[in-house]
Amino acid sequence: MRTCPKVTLAALAAACSLAALAPAIGQDRPESLLPPGFGDTTPAPAPRRTPPAASPAQSQPNGSAPARSAPTTPSSGPAASPGAPVPAPPAGMATIQPLPAPDGSLAPLTATPAADTPPPIDPAVLAQYEMPASARRSLDRVGPIGPGEGGLAAEAFGDAEGPYLETLMRRLSAPLPSRWMSILLRRALVSRVETPVGVNGADFAAERAWLLLRMGESVAARAVVQGVDTGNYTPKLYQVAMNAGLAAGDPGALCPLVEGAMQRAPARGWTMAQAMCAGLSGSPTQAGTLITAARRRNVASGVDMLLAQKVVGAGGQGRQAVTIEWDSVDQLTSWRFGLAMATGVAVPDALYRTVGVQATYWRALSPAMTIADRLPAADAAAAQGVLSSAALVDLYAAAEADDSVQSAVAATVQDLRTAYADRNAEGRMTALRSIWGKAEDAWPSYARMVLTARAAARIPPANGERDADRMVAAMLSAGLDRTAARWRGTVAKGAMAGR
Repeated sequence: MRTCPKVTLAALAAACSLAALAPAIGQDRPESLLPPGFGDTTPAPAPRRTPPAASPAQSQPNGSAPARSAPTTPSSGPAASPGAPVPAPPAGMATIQPLPAPDGSLAPLTATPAADTPPPIDPAVLAQYEMPASARRSLDRVGPIGPGEGGLAAEAFGDAEGPYLETLMRRLSAPLPSRWMSILLRRALVSRVETPVGVNGADFAAERAWLLLRMGESVAARAVVQGVDTGNYTPKLYQVAMNAGLAAGDPGALCPLVEGAMQRAPARGWTMAQAMCAGLSGSPTQAGTLITAARRRNVASGVDMLLAQKVVGAGGQGRQAVTIEWDSVDQLTSWRFGLAMATGVAVPDALYRTVGVQATYWRALSPAMTIADRLPAADAAAAQGVLSSAALVDLYAAAEADDSVQSAVAATVQDLRTAYADRNAEGRMTALRSIWGKAEDAWPSYARMVLTARAAARIPPANGERDADRMVAAMLSAGLDRTAARWRGTVAKGAMAGR
């Protein structure tokens, strides 16, 4: 039986106890995206991080990336689209996908540009002129944060092989059952770490971002995929990047990728993204032509087409007024979620029940939603670790000036202000009890513990002795263990807080 390699990625290593390893995923040698003869003088990367050589990839007649063999995965794991290993959602997320085909599949649809649309330019060629060599980022290290910003060390994965780590990530059930494990895993996945041996750096970034999306970390997932230069994108990264942009409610994040995706990973979503990006760039005529062509070819219809038209109308010089009705929609997808968030369209609560809880966490991170709509989702996200205690307090503080919040929420906001700012310790304690619930033998929700963690830390032990269990639990929910230790002499013998 194979054991876990010694790596600092504790949360991933813990997955070894949950499932046996699947066969290692075969990897082709990454194909150079630079034109012939370009970059001959570029120093070779460090030998330790060079993926093992495989049989030379054969170029395709249409200029797309060569097909890769699909990985061997369990029935509950990711499925693959034709032509490339594509991460698919777990059972609870089976409907959070890119724009679906009429039969609900993810089969890519080759896009044919409109007759008056100029042929696309290879993004690898554009990269030579748009970005000097000194500004290009290596695939040897990918990630938005380094050790100085709270990330892990570059060697965090140790000598673990890339296919092994990818298998762990694919098999890890998300969201995780522990708030603190989720926080640790997020920190590891967004760190600027060295690409392990045996995988393409872009593909490895895609696997990390895909796990972040399944954890509900839409903003972090988008940051990871954007850490790769567009000229280095692979079919797998294109698909994950679309999901990340939609989960973050940011269709504009797709625009730098459209040209390359249409050549290397054509799909219905990218065909529609062409039209949306034309509209967002202030070219409504071109956008209208592309929308008409997409409708004629049945690329999208119904609410999927209407949401795309609404995004086009939101761009410069856009004059379309589109009304979205959800009566005939019985399933939420990442396409519908992302475009609705981007255009301020409210999604019925019933549709959130058709997908995994990850969509609720995406909703909590969406800046386009009203505070009143975000607060219920924010409570769930804070309990999972997607939102910090400070972020949750900030959101409730912003609700104080929002007239759309319900009276119960407004009362909680007032109690929260008192719990943090009242000059009298007993007054602060009374406000905390109001937020938690007046019954001393009943435990409040974990989200309320996270919300009041720092307010509890400001209470002297002498003033909260009879609430010691809840006080200590609240402080520990935000990692304030040193402050909680001050209560050691106050807690009654045998009480839960003293264990």
